[in-house]
Amino acid sequence: MSEAVPSRQFTRETANIGTGPNEWSADLPAEWLQFEDEGGFFDLLAAADYSLCVTREYEHFVLALDGKDGKALQSAFPLPHPSGFAFDPATRELVVSSTRTPNILVWLTPYEPSAAGAEIAPDDLDLDQPGTLFLPRQARYLPGTLYIHDLVRMGGDLYATITGHNFLAKVDLDRGFERVWWPKALDGLGAAAFNQNYFQLNSVAPNDTPDVSFYTGFSDLVTGAKPWKEGYGPKGKGVVFAGETREPILRGLTCPHSAKLDGGRLWICDSGFGTIGYVENYENLDAGTARYVPIATLPGFTRGLAFAGDLIFVGLSKVIAKYEPYAPGIDSASSRCGVVAIDRHTGKTVASLTWPEGYQLYDVQILPGVKNPRFPVARREDGINPLLRFLW
Repeated sequence: MSEAVPSRQFTRETANIGTGPNEWSADLPAEWLQFEDEGGFFDLLAAADYSLCVTREYEHFVLALDGKDGKALQSAFPLPHPSGFAFDPATRELVVSSTRTPNILVWLTPYEPSAAGAEIAPDDLDLDQPGTLFLPRQARYLPGTLYIHDLVRMGGDLYATITGHNFLAKVDLDRGFERVWWPKALDGLGAAAFNQNYFQLNSVAPNDTPDVSFYTGFSDLVTGAKPWKEGYGPKGKGVVFAGETREPILRGLTCPHSAKLDGGRLWICDSGFGTIGYVENYENLDAGTARYVPIATLPGFTRGLAFAGDLIFVGLSKVIAKYEPYAPGIDSASSRCGVVAIDRHTGKTVASLTWPEGYQLYDVQILPGVKNPRFPVARREDGINPLLRFLW
C-alpha cells in the first residue's frame, strides 16, 4: 500500500458504509478490511456478551467488530481522523472524536423502533437485519487546534485530553469545554502555558475525578514546542503524570499511550517499544518507586486498551516510515495493524485479528451488552446524506 493512501480525507457526505458483514463504501478500499484471524478472534467475540469497536485513525473510519455463526462481522462508518471515543453502557451512547482541526465530537445512539425513530429513519435504510444499529444523533464543533486524543467519562461527565494545548477538558454540549487539569510544569509560564503542545498529553486513566486520575505524555519538558523531537527523538522521554501532584510518577517511557485503571492496576502501553504493561507502586506518589512492568511485546505500535474479564484487547498500528524514531523498539517493516487479545495474567496471546493492508489504529472499546453492532448503509444518487439526520 502506498504511503499516500492513508493520508486521504474521506469526508464526502454521500459516501456511507454497509450494515452487513464485510460491506463498505467505494471510498474505503476493500483491502483495508481484509483480515487474518489467528486463534479464533471472531469466534471469541461471538461467544462473548460484548462486541468491539475501534478507530482506524489515518484511514478515517470507525469499525465495529463481532462474530456470529462462524462469520466475521465488520461494519464501518466513515469519519475524518477518528481518535478517542467513549461508550456509556447505561445509555448505550457512543461518542467519537473526529480530531485535528476542526475538532468535532459525534454522538451515535442505537436506533429504537419508536415513533421518533420511524420519522428520522431514511426510507432506504434496512431495519430488518439483526443487531444494534447505531445512528448519529448530534455533534459538537469545537474550534481551534485542540487536537483531541482520549475521550473518557467520569461521574457522568465527558472529558477530553486536549493534546494540542496540554490540558484535560470537561466537555459540554452548550458551553463547549472547560479546562480542568494540567501538568504542574505549566504553572510558571503565564500566557505561554497553553499556546503550544509541550507534552503530547494523550491519554487519561479516569478515576473518580480528574485530580485522582493518571495521564500519559511524551515528555514533561517545557523547553519549546514538542520538545520530545529534540536530539535523538522521544526515546525514554515519556512520562506518567499523577493527577493529584500534577507531576510525573514514572519516567523513561517512549511515546506512552492508553492509560487505564483496571483490577487494581494502572495499565499503559509503552508504544514505542510495542509493549503493554502496568505501573507498579503507582499509588505511592511521593516515594518515587513507580516502575513499569511490561507483560507482553507485540508486533506493532501498541495503542488502545480494553478490558473484559481475563482478557485485554490491545490495538496495534504499523509504524509510519517518517516516524520511525517514535518506535525505536519496533521493527517497522514487520509491524502490523490489528487487535490482539491477551491473557491479563500471563501476557500470552489468546487470539489476534490483523488487517494486512490496514495502517493506524488509535482506540479500542468494549461495547458491553451490544451484539452485532452496525452502522447504516445509504447509497443515494441525489447527493443527500440521510445519515446526518439526528435521531431526536
